[in-house]
Amino acid sequence: LMNDAVLYEDELLQIGVKAEYSGLEGQIAVFYGNKGHAALQTFMAQYFVREENALKVVASPLNQHLEADEQIVQRLQVTLLEPFSEYPWLRLQFLLPDASPRRIQLKFP
Repeated sequence: LMNDAVLYEDELLQIGVKAEYSGLEGQIAVFYGNKGHAALQTFMAQYFVREENALKVVASPLNQHLEADEQIVQRLQVTLLEPFSEYPWLRLQFLLPDASPRRIQLKFP
């Protein structure tokens, strides 16, 4: 099973995913695109899984500097250990060009 989607989009940022699943394993590429005209600093992505005994998520390192009009990708490996009822959460934190903090939190499919 393979799918892709845009998870989030505003005037500064677009977040997209491309996922491929086989059995209980999945490979997910998360794309972060800076649509603005200046760099985003201290860019961090965290994944929260409430039911850690049910779903394992391992994320590759992410560049903390996202230049204007640039796209970066983070690779995730997910393993289903048992059925789960709550979706994982993705929390992004970064500094805007004026150094003010921004945080975006959304359910992760």
